[in-house]
Amino acid sequence: MAGWRVCGCTHLNISLQAEYDTRRDVEFAKDAPVIGLVMQRSHLVTGDEGHYAGVVMELEARGAKVVPVFAGGLDFSSPVKKFFYDPLGSGKAFVDCCVSLTGFALVGGPARQDAPKAIEALKELNVPYLVSLPLVFQTTEEWLGSELGVHPVQVALQVALPELDGALEPIVFAGRDSNTGKSHSLPDRVATLCMRAVNWARLRKKANAEKKLAITVFSFPPDKGNVGTAAYLNVFGSIFRVLKELRKEGYNVGSLPMNETELIQSVLQAKEAKFNSSDLNIAYRMPTSEYTKLCEYSEALEENWGKPPGNLNSAGNDLLIYGKQFGNVFIGVQPTFGYEGDPMRLLFSRSASPHHGFAAYYTYLEKIFKADAVLHFGTHGSLEFMPGKQVGMSGVCYPDSLIGAIPNLYYYAANNPRPPSPSAAPTPTPSAT
Repeated sequence: MAGWRVCGCTHLNISLQAEYDTRRDVEFAKDAPVIGLVMQRSHLVTGDEGHYAGVVMELEARGAKVVPVFAGGLDFSSPVKKFFYDPLGSGKAFVDCCVSLTGFALVGGPARQDAPKAIEALKELNVPYLVSLPLVFQTTEEWLGSELGVHPVQVALQVALPELDGALEPIVFAGRDSNTGKSHSLPDRVATLCMRAVNWARLRKKANAEKKLAITVFSFPPDKGNVGTAAYLNVFGSIFRVLKELRKEGYNVGSLPMNETELIQSVLQAKEAKFNSSDLNIAYRMPTSEYTKLCEYSEALEENWGKPPGNLNSAGNDLLIYGKQFGNVFIGVQPTFGYEGDPMRLLFSRSASPHHGFAAYYTYLEKIFKADAVLHFGTHGSLEFMPGKQVGMSGVCYPDSLIGAIPNLYYYAANNPRPPSPSAAPTPTPSAT
């Protein structure tokens, strides 16, 4: 353990700082996102840092600069304050995103959390804050086979408590070898974590005029004439106000409608349009060949829905994406999940899966529209109810597969219980526009 400070900054794959400085200047673009990683000192001093090294290498492979820091004890705000700010004294954070790999709250750990101190440090830092977790109470095999996902005790200690600090993305990134006891990274989960961290970071670096935002509205209950409705929220009135604020902030929103009514008419020909009718504006027709090429999990959906395109959200050999684009903002209508005869049964069936039209919608957002962020607008849609683990999803859980690598924000009523699968941390909303 000699030579390790209580609090410090280290690079797990490079022995000398001079080597890192040279390599950084040569290999990274000047506008590369900078990711601050928070680690536990105990893993470093015992040589159990393989899971950390996996994250560092993946981030660098994706073009990010990485600043890994560590702390002994359970106050991780100290290295954040010491190493994540401009060393020349400007007082500004030079990291674009902070990712904690400890699974703990920023200050206090599982036994004695100091949320006010953590929030003060994170507010000052003012960058997206992600807390990912290694498996603690389960083997990797037990977690993969569990419908619940992460053990309930770990959910309380390493998901719920960090959320009080404002943490996002509770992604399981590591397990433990049952023979050696050493930690190891989970490659597909590390890839997902790093893609999302880089995309959160790029949101800070990209000019507002260049950012693409996908606003998703719902039809709930399904097929009951409820497109664009949500609990305690005037959806289109609120979206119209959001669009005007975005324009003030320099976002490209194109030619806006004059008022809420015109906005409704541009997306829906009727204020309460029935889904799959001619009343919905078709924003994009996705050929089946394009869908199967872009959607990596399309073949897995055939067990429940047959070959694409199927008979939902389709016309001929095309899958239909409903919505309307305003400049760099796309207002899309999330497909319903199920048949018209009994949509609620399918919505809550454990053995169900999204249909091809549902998968095509999220494929369009990520691969064709290329959204920098998705804003799910209102309470509530179907993404979070798709089959998958309740907390700590794997790569085959549909909420995780559907949203892909896009930063996901959820404008959600605070008085409604959160769905079991946290595809994103909901953003509480007041009960009026």
